[in-house]
Amino acid sequence: MKTTIIRVPEMTMEDFADKHNLHMVVTERKVPDGVKDRFYARFEHVEISEGCILRGAYGDGVSPEAAIYAYGEAISLKKIIYDAMGKNRKEIEVPRIVRGAE
Repeated sequence: MKTTIIRVPEMTMEDFADKHNLHMVVTERKVPDGVKDRFYARFEHVEISEGCILRGAYGDGVSPEAAIYAYGEAISLKKIIYDAMGKNRKEIEVPRIVRGAE
């Protein structure tokens, strides 16, 4: 039997951001060291599309890296909108975001 397996595209967060010229912003909250939501990450000017609704999304983490990874999980396999109300609007289908080599 011949079998063709069609996989969902995968990409690291870094490669995805570079491909679409997106700028990651990681912000530290004013909380003590060790708080699990000390940092949050998001792409600047990006929202998630849920049908006709746009909503913001971000990833929380104890470190900037953890927040970026959490954000990758939040946007993975979703449609994001860059500059939703602006002249540079782009709709982007997000592949499965995977961790790069560590």
